[in-house]
Amino acid sequence: MILLSSGAYALFAGKPNTEAEIRKARNAAQAARLDARKARDLRDVDEASAKALTWRDGVDQIAPKALDVVTREARARGVRLVAFRPQRTVPGSPLTQVPFTLTLEGTYPKVLDFVAAMDRPSNRLAITLMQVAAADDATSQVTASLGLVAFVRTEEADRG
Repeated sequence: MILLSSGAYALFAGKPNTEAEIRKARNAAQAARLDARKARDLRDVDEASAKALTWRDGVDQIAPKALDVVTREARARGVRLVAFRPQRTVPGSPLTQVPFTLTLEGTYPKVLDFVAAMDRPSNRLAITLMQVAAADDATSQVTASLGLVAFVRTEEADRG
């Protein structure tokens, strides 16, 4: 009877922990803590990046500021801004989208230089569309249509 009960105890209770098992459990716990810290740090970095890449202004104030950015970059790159048109705002949480379309004229290399400049994070405008067409066969001029969007943090995102 004693032999049978000690066999059942060994079967259900398992073997006593060895040093290797204890080390393995400690390493697993430490890895879990490091993973949690890494996830928290990444979340903090993502939050800081989102704040740096989004607009803090009111939606109605973004179009003139975006036009200033586009005009400044167009002049610096030697392209002509033909049209700048704000589009319908797309509300959302945590980000509201404020889209724009613009038309440019210039040489192909200068237009690409403008697009690269607009793609910098410091401009806080994302390129959503790019179409380039030859203006005419006789010159190297092209006409480009771009879609841009500014992202605005909503008040709920700032509180949460």
